[in-house]
Amino acid sequence: MIESQQLSYTEYSTYLDHVTPVQLATWQKQPISKWLYDSYVISDTLRMEIKQPNQRLSYDYNFRHLHTLNDQLLKGGIHLAGLLNEIFGS
Repeated sequence: MIESQQLSYTEYSTYLDHVTPVQLATWQKQPISKWLYDSYVISDTLRMEIKQPNQRLSYDYNFRHLHTLNDQLLKGGIHLAGLLNEIFGS
């Protein structure tokens, strides 16, 4: 799904990097386990739409779930940044 966006890693991370101060504070206060569990639940739900091994994902599948992908990548990045700040200092 990420490759279908046809952006470099730098372009994609710049595209995703739009978070409000409230979102930033909220997500960094939550334990990483919440993001992990949410990702697990989402992936289990999305997996149900894939009926065959090695099935190619359709344009419609990508379109319907792109927001979820972007949201989870952003949350993961925010959690990682918070963890690194905690380890190495801000």
